[in-house]
Amino acid sequence: AVTDHAPAAHTDWPLRPWALAVLLGIAGLCVHLFSDWNADNMPPWRAALVAAFAFGPLALAFTVDRARWKEPLVFAGLVALVMAGIAWRVTAAGDRYADETFWLAAGLVAITLALPLFQAGFHRLRWRTAYDQTHFHVWTDAISGAGALVFTGVSWLLVVLLAALFSAIDIDIVENVVDEPWFGWTFSGAAFGAALGVLRNQLKVIGTLQSVVMLVFSIIAVPLAAALAIFLLAVLASGIAVLWNATESPTPLLLSVAVVAFVLVNAVIRNADHEVSGNRALRWASLVLALAILPLALLAAISTGTRIAEYGLSPERLWGIVAVAVAVAYGVAYFAAPIRGRMSGWMERVRSANMHLAVATCVLAFILALPLFDFGAISARNQIARFDAGEVAVDEFDFDALRWDFGDAGREALER
Repeated sequence: AVTDHAPAAHTDWPLRPWALAVLLGIAGLCVHLFSDWNADNMPPWRAALVAAFAFGPLALAFTVDRARWKEPLVFAGLVALVMAGIAWRVTAAGDRYADETFWLAAGLVAITLALPLFQAGFHRLRWRTAYDQTHFHVWTDAISGAGALVFTGVSWLLVVLLAALFSAIDIDIVENVVDEPWFGWTFSGAAFGAALGVLRNQLKVIGTLQSVVMLVFSIIAVPLAAALAIFLLAVLASGIAVLWNATESPTPLLLSVAVVAFVLVNAVIRNADHEVSGNRALRWASLVLALAILPLALLAAISTGTRIAEYGLSPERLWGIVAVAVAVAYGVAYFAAPIRGRMSGWMERVRSANMHLAVATCVLAFILALPLFDFGAISARNQIARFDAGEVAVDEFDFDALRWDFGDAGREALER
């Protein structure tokens, strides 16, 4: 069944494509004006302005409506401020820290999760926020964003063809303009904004498309559930060592499969029980996938723990611990849902867990993007402690890692 979950406050705004085209076109031009991509080290103030003009207008484009613009404007301002601060910190870090790119990634995760929560009204309703609204915005944001990207690519193809066409008759003005950097940023922003505006005006249609996409995904759930059941039984029968023999770093693979299982489970359970397909195969497949997330996350945790026990901490492994911890949290919630929900209500338990875990993950990502923790310093202390305890021989100790991979904290530890 196709259910309309489009928010009542959302209106069809004929000027939306034009407004978003102008908004993101100007934003693209500002990104060009304040950026200095050819410089070896972009000044922090430039990076901050680039991030502000890139992410703030995008957040506004996804949330603004003709009758509702004040709250989206505040939200967009906060997004711009947060990403500008992170960009400033990343570019100002130089080689003093070892994991700047992860700060940026954490910020992106935080604002990506905050977007549908804001659209669903979480800032006003808190835990009374309707799950179907949040789930609706997650999918429609993804679909409309992907559609706008495709339109931008097609628009560029058309512009390149027109430039070549005019150049064939010795009219090079179009090609010359296309080659200008300012044109590329401005045109890309305007094309993306226009397409996004058209798609955001068709949220009810996109909601129907969302149902189709989830139906297709739910079909994929059946073979994946069967494959995962065989995989886990094989690991149980052969022992976990079979994973280490097959690949040196199984953690990314295990987490990727867990993410796919998470997406497919939610494609089957939809927004409410009355929307779930009556097909028994799909229902059982979603249950198998929900139960499989925890074993996959625990295998990833064992893999990460094994490498840490063997080689000690590093900034990358600490971020890996964070990713594994989030996966385990989802796995526990999904595994407990059939037990707490006594099978008949497990899907509603999963939906409730999704809301709580999304908020928790958003807050965690935001905290990790702040200058509160120095994973390089934590790693350096761990490596020195292992060395002092005699766990690592002198000729096997990685002095180069202290010099190059842990930032100033590692170099200070090496000097001592």
